[in-house]
Amino acid sequence: TGNKTYHTGLLNKGFPVISVSGDNFNVSDNEIRAFSYIGIRVGNTRDPSAEKISGKVSQNYIDNAEYFGNGDVCLSDGGGIYVYTHNDDTEILYNIVCNNGFKNGWERGIFLDDGAYNVKLIGNLIYNIYEETIHARYVPSIELSCINNEFRDNILLGDCKMFGNSEGKGKKALISGNYVQGKIITDPEFSISRNNVTIRAQVIDGKPYIDKRAKLNKSKYPKFILKHLKSNKIM
Repeated sequence: TGNKTYHTGLLNKGFPVISVSGDNFNVSDNEIRAFSYIGIRVGNTRDPSAEKISGKVSQNYIDNAEYFGNGDVCLSDGGGIYVYTHNDDTEILYNIVCNNGFKNGWERGIFLDDGAYNVKLIGNLIYNIYEETIHARYVPSIELSCINNEFRDNILLGDCKMFGNSEGKGKKALISGNYVQGKIITDPEFSISRNNVTIRAQVIDGKPYIDKRAKLNKSKYPKFILKHLKSNKIM
């Protein structure tokens, strides 16, 4: 906790700035800038029996503005926060992820890769990302792919992709209470609450849905998020 990092990955681009696994980890209050691939990585296995992976990633500031749009110093197919397949109980709470990616680089804000499951994403602020603000990727060959995930009260200034388990295993993942300036791209394996707010059209239950009048409920968020919104005149 409480670390500040700059210009990581200049010699070896392929490593995250912070990597955690195991039980009861806590990654909080870090400031990560100018990184080549991944800011924070959670997990390292597809095997549920290999180890218990649970903990929190909270109130971190991940800003790649200095490398934004620069494919010469960055690798593709990563994320500001990257979560690998097996999780028992991982919470990604009230982080700020911004200014990440480059053209055709497939960099996301928060990336749940290879069917990551048992993950809660709550209250994160994500903006100015080349690809999706959030991408939860379903992988058919992984039995537990994308089960029991929850996406709640996130502020997403851009499109997002959230997929559930098409085999119907586990609980349907939940999308609820998010503020989205973009499209929610998903599938029937999600339970989508109508209290999500969008300012561009999305589809819920097969019907277009839009509400330009709704406003962000700021009472849900800590000062860490609110101060950033105000000082950067984001909303």
